[in-house]
Amino acid sequence: LSVALRCQYGSQAAFTRAFKSYIGASPAAYRDGAEHHLTEVGPATVLELCHRDNLEGTPRLHWQHEARPLIGIWGEADLGCLEDFTRQQDALAARFGDQVEAVGLGGAMLPGGRITFFLGVDASTPPRSDGPDEIVAASLPAGLYAIFTHHGTSASVRHSISYFAQTWKPPDSIRKADRPSAEVFQLRDRRAESLAVSLWIAVHRSGPE
Repeated sequence: LSVALRCQYGSQAAFTRAFKSYIGASPAAYRDGAEHHLTEVGPATVLELCHRDNLEGTPRLHWQHEARPLIGIWGEADLGCLEDFTRQQDALAARFGDQVEAVGLGGAMLPGGRITFFLGVDASTPPRSDGPDEIVAASLPAGLYAIFTHHGTSASVRHSISYFAQTWKPPDSIRKADRPSAEVFQLRDRRAESLAVSLWIAVHRSGPE
């Protein structure tokens, strides 16, 4: 039951149905089976189950012809602490209002499971007020992106982002690119029970462009 709740399933029965659909056995049967199953399936299983009901179908490929200039705030967060991300979202809303599209860019990994990340808005957006956080410039790089749409709680978005960073294997036609990926959402919806987030995964084509 604790795994079901952590993966945002409303009941044990719903989690069991999803698990059996993906693995081919119930959680109990899987747990009681041979230990070699764990090495075959690997640690991605729980992440896959956590995200799969929140993502819409296959991604669409989008070519970003030019870099998208942004202004916003750099911060640090514990990957397991939703409050760190919420605090930066509130700070951004205080500076630019909440009727804007927010763009989050991942930064560097830090010791202890922390990361640096940027959260901003289009560079043409005028600030509405002053604040303690320094406003800096950044950009969403030009290039090819595989865009997934996630619907779920703010907490479940973290599961999907972790899945794409650590586990997702693109189809043969594309590969992950060495550029920042992004999450795009309406800032006014940051506390909504079901948040719609576009996850922009940086990719490039496997063959000649």
